[in-house]
Amino acid sequence: MRLRPLLRTLRAGDTQARLSALVSTHVALDVAVKGAAIRSGLLEDLMLPQGVEELAARRRWPDVLLVEAALRSFAAHGLVEVRGGRWHVAHKGRRLLDDDIARSAYEAFSTYHTGLYRDLEAVLAAGGGRKDVERDGELIARLSRFMDEFVLAEVDRLIAEHPPRRLLD
Repeated sequence: MRLRPLLRTLRAGDTQARLSALVSTHVALDVAVKGAAIRSGLLEDLMLPQGVEELAARRRWPDVLLVEAALRSFAAHGLVEVRGGRWHVAHKGRRLLDDDIARSAYEAFSTYHTGLYRDLEAVLAAGGGRKDVERDGELIARLSRFMDEFVLAEVDRLIAEHPPRRLLD
């Protein structure tokens, strides 16, 4: 990104708000791309290098050009690479696949976590709730392991501040 156009754009309005929006947009796009690469199964499929046509045929995806565009997008984010016409998972993509907490975080934040806000108007208009636990319970359980240490630290802090007087407390 060129510095002068960026500075002109930032200074043409509320600089802090625009900079915050720019950073947030970058992060949101990164989460969406990584989540899509995982959910689509492309990262796992490319543990064994393959050509676009081969991959599309294996997945029964009819639009080879669209598959190639997705792969190029994932490559721009460093998740996959192409060598000799064959696509494979890059080091960054392999790290996502190998760490279930990181993997589940990208899956969750690119789907149901952001879906809560994306669908909020419709949920408010219709009333009732969402079916996240029924639909994404396994993913929620995987991601919950990420929070274990934080929850335990908070429990320890609360117990230290307010020691129990009886065993049941």
